[in-house]
Amino acid sequence: FVPRTEFQYYYRLQVPLSTIAPGCLNCLVLPQAQQKRRRVLFSIREPDWLLLFNRMKGRAGFAMVYMAIPIHSIEGHFDKYDPRVVHLFVRSTVRPHDVAAPISTQKNKWRITLFFDAMFDLKSNANKSDNSGSTAPGDDAKHKDALTALDYINMNRQRVRRKMLAQITDLVHDEPLKECASESPQAQTDEVECESMNKNMNVNVNVNVIDTQT
Repeated sequence: FVPRTEFQYYYRLQVPLSTIAPGCLNCLVLPQAQQKRRRVLFSIREPDWLLLFNRMKGRAGFAMVYMAIPIHSIEGHFDKYDPRVVHLFVRSTVRPHDVAAPISTQKNKWRITLFFDAMFDLKSNANKSDNSGSTAPGDDAKHKDALTALDYINMNRQRVRRKMLAQITDLVHDEPLKECASESPQAQTDEVECESMNKNMNVNVNVNVIDTQT
């Protein structure tokens, strides 16, 4: 219900790293033809937003937002050929970003593709390679970052959309918002699961920050 002109985050906004960087994931934005790939960081600190950003070279301790899209307008899916690739489908009446490609078969829908190349924990794989004599990562670890990002998007999308639906219901029926939420046990369960997931993502924040810096 917030117009684009009043978005909290937007392209080229400068924000303190401490607010969005902890626990971030490395990824590449795969644009359309004739555009260069862009290496960015994927924030998991703002559950209402898809935030991609870069550290600022000339201003220590700050980041510049590369992409900011409300999470409720996004659907995420794995690429069927490569689990490191995540396709984001954004519903918007305007082009959400320069790298967004229009989907010709659907109105007001755009696709953004992310590639998560920092896909497994180097220490755990080093131990596995020492024990097995192989340097290849395990199948269950190949798309760790992509899976984390996809879970973050889809669970928070569902959470925000439930809140919006409750607000609409409140406006239509003139009932308290809490009553609307209490009528859906499944919504309460999903809300708890989503909050738990976001907390779990922040448990290893310090470890993830070190990984992104190395």
